[in-house]
Amino acid sequence: MKTFLIICFCLLELKAFSQFTVTGILTNESSEPIANIQFIGYKNDSIMVSNVTNQQGRFSLVLPKGMTTIKAFMFNQLIYNQELNVEGNIDLGRIKSQVTLNLKEVSIIKKRPLVERSIDRLTFNVGQSIVSTGSTALEALRVTPLMDVQDNALKIVGKGTVGLLINGRFQQLSESDIITYLRSIRSESIEKIEVITTPPANFDASGNSGLINIVLKKSDSEGFSGTVGNAFRQRTLPGTSPFANITYQKNRFNLSLSLSSDIEGKRPNSNLLINTNSKAISVHSIRKDYSKVFSSTLNLNYNIDKKTAIGINLNQFTTLINSVNNTNNQYTSFGSPDSTILTNAGNNSESGFLSLLGYIDRQLDSSGKKLSFAINYLQKNSSEKIDLSSTTEINKEISSGVRVLNPTDAGYKVFTSNLDFIMPFKLFKIEAGAKVSFVNNSSNTSFSSIRLAEEFPFWAQWNQFYYKEQIGSVYAGVTRKFKNALTLKAGLRLESSLMEGRSAIANTSVRRTFTNLFPSLFLSYLYNEDKTLTFAYSRRINRPGFNALNPNRYYQNQYIYSTGNPSLQPYYVNTAELGLNTTNVNLMLFGTLQKNSFTQVTSINGDSLISSPLNAYDESTVGLSISHQFNKVSFFDSYNTIRCSYNAATPFISYLNIPINRGYYTYFSSNNNVYLDKEKKYILTLNYFLSLPGNTGIYQLEARSSVDIGFKTSFFSKKLNVNVAVFDVFKTNYNQNSRFIQDSKQYIYIYNDMRHINVAMTYNFGSKKIRSVNKTINTEEKGRIY
Repeated sequence: MKTFLIICFCLLELKAFSQFTVTGILTNESSEPIANIQFIGYKNDSIMVSNVTNQQGRFSLVLPKGMTTIKAFMFNQLIYNQELNVEGNIDLGRIKSQVTLNLKEVSIIKKRPLVERSIDRLTFNVGQSIVSTGSTALEALRVTPLMDVQDNALKIVGKGTVGLLINGRFQQLSESDIITYLRSIRSESIEKIEVITTPPANFDASGNSGLINIVLKKSDSEGFSGTVGNAFRQRTLPGTSPFANITYQKNRFNLSLSLSSDIEGKRPNSNLLINTNSKAISVHSIRKDYSKVFSSTLNLNYNIDKKTAIGINLNQFTTLINSVNNTNNQYTSFGSPDSTILTNAGNNSESGFLSLLGYIDRQLDSSGKKLSFAINYLQKNSSEKIDLSSTTEINKEISSGVRVLNPTDAGYKVFTSNLDFIMPFKLFKIEAGAKVSFVNNSSNTSFSSIRLAEEFPFWAQWNQFYYKEQIGSVYAGVTRKFKNALTLKAGLRLESSLMEGRSAIANTSVRRTFTNLFPSLFLSYLYNEDKTLTFAYSRRINRPGFNALNPNRYYQNQYIYSTGNPSLQPYYVNTAELGLNTTNVNLMLFGTLQKNSFTQVTSINGDSLISSPLNAYDESTVGLSISHQFNKVSFFDSYNTIRCSYNAATPFISYLNIPINRGYYTYFSSNNNVYLDKEKKYILTLNYFLSLPGNTGIYQLEARSSVDIGFKTSFFSKKLNVNVAVFDVFKTNYNQNSRFIQDSKQYIYIYNDMRHINVAMTYNFGSKKIRSVNKTINTEEKGRIY
């Protein structure tokens, strides 16, 4: 750590003898500072350096001695042009834009592209998409390029799971809770979704393939304003999603309140076929899932003065699930049917989630130095009752019947606190901070089996599992812009973890400690006005979730159950990307190396099927991604991506007999908007993705695809918005894969009732008075990182 910091600060002090600094503050006609404006320094028509104005409109360019031209651009429009003879450091003071700006007019006419690409992330602007209204954050992620939302998990295509951030704040939730949380966020509230493939050091190191940052909209209207709406969704079963958002802003005070519900019916079905040398086992399952999510969010923000803001965010949601599962489990020995188990299961669960965040942001001086402090408390309690009845048929005659009761009560509490500094200087910017988090998780479960002809259980068991986790981290990063248009950003994060798990009935415990360094490095070279070379590297960790560590059993019938593994270890991922970005094209070579990866393993023990996670293999991946954005005509724009990779997974557990799995994986996606009128009021959307047969991890994947079609329009000066969309038109978005484990070939098919039609209407009301130009430009940059 010490050596790394010494090297970084030595690099920062390297300065050519003939370099000087040109600074200034850009303002509009009303002398208000303008942020996020790009300044570029030219010498002999070649770009030497570029910089973007901060919240105070300040910019800083390091330039060589001699004649230099400085230009500033806003929305590709030249707004400042000045020639200077640089003989020393120059402070231009407050300079005004040389072009009259009507930002209110620009905000109406200027549309963002559907997708944007930068050095470490892909940005999906939800407002330009098929899910801009009438959907949830989960549905928005389903149509986000590079995202794969399947089987209640968030993944990057061809890679692994990701961590979730809301407005830059890490959400320390289990995978199932993340899915429920995303259902509570309305797409109307989302500004953009950032897919961060190589996060820098100021982000948490969790999430083996990167992070997803959902940036929510912030109102810039004084007084009261709001949105109300409803969406009707028809899958195999119907659903509806009413909501209301209200905001109030006056002077220094800002309040927003959101109320929503998501009521949904789905009919997923799945097939599992396991073939061994002596027998075959098939499990066919059809479910009816009815779920209700009721959520409320309250945000309060108060600006004590021009430099200090404090705030409170309160988020609560309640989830009710009622599920009916009919399962046909058939055993076949040497080609002849042996027995069939028919199971009818009911699952009723209820959970409550609460999150309370308090924060303070303090601007330390006019140069942009900033301190942020936040504390966050999360709590969840859940109760689940599984009641199933099974009958066994042999030669088409019922031989026995069993009823199984499997109730579970669980809960966890999470406390986090973080302190972050941003310190820009003339030649470089430093970011540093620290974070601590404490997690306490407990679950109680019992199992009892009753013969249908009897009243009392003939077999019963129970268990309690307690899990505790403590993580402390510190990080430091530095950003330096050099005179030759080269930008360097280097960072280092140190995380120390303590994990303890204890099973009451087995009287066993597991205790582990980890201390790891997570470096990151980013290089960007602007060698032409629209061409940039980039390099990015980061090291990540994927920690197992609470359920993966919990040894309690969850039964599908008396012979099929899943259980966690308290001995499961985290695994580590190194990712590197080399890219070329132009105005409309992005080329990227990438590679990843995973060590000690874990996966869910289904094994056979007599007549029982047992599913449990194990650290089982290492994996390396190399690939190429090509993205192209077409926007040459006013009535049509399109964003297309093709991603091809070669994956090699090497298992290391000998008794599982998993073969080495090598092969290619190819993914293509296309997001298209057709504007049916000049004002772009009527918009037709067409999205498509195709995943070709390939290999990833220890799985061989079959092809899957989806076609989504939508239409949206607005009335009454965009106050009333209507959106109609059909997803998975041809019912081809299903998971079908296979793998070899313990001399058995396992085939898996899952279809989560993806095909549906969504009809949504939203109405905007209230004040349209814009507070200030500076707020309008910077509304997306206030997310605090922890």
